[in-house]
Amino acid sequence: MEEKHDVTLFDVNVHKKGIMLPHDYLKMFGSLDIAKLLYYGNANSELIDKVQNRQLEGMTFEGIVCKGAYASPGLPLMFKIKSIDWVNKLKAYCSGNEQLFKQLV
Repeated sequence: MEEKHDVTLFDVNVHKKGIMLPHDYLKMFGSLDIAKLLYYGNANSELIDKVQNRQLEGMTFEGIVCKGAYASPGLPLMFKIKSIDWVNKLKAYCSGNEQLFKQLV
């Protein structure tokens, strides 16, 4: 079964300057059809629980991408939080192949 997919802008890598910080990205591209800001604040246990249990309004089935201040020059701190349902669906897809699961998660 094929699923419908949408392509959405969520990063901009400015030549020789690196990936834009979230504030600058939203200021420059916020009027376009981009990935929406769903949460502003620290990635704490409450946010993680909401995402894992698919209770954060506006999130996708898969989860969210988090971005913050620069972790190193030209690269903001970035990580993903996945929903438990998505992780379980991926485990089923991998049919016990732990190496494949680790590559895809």
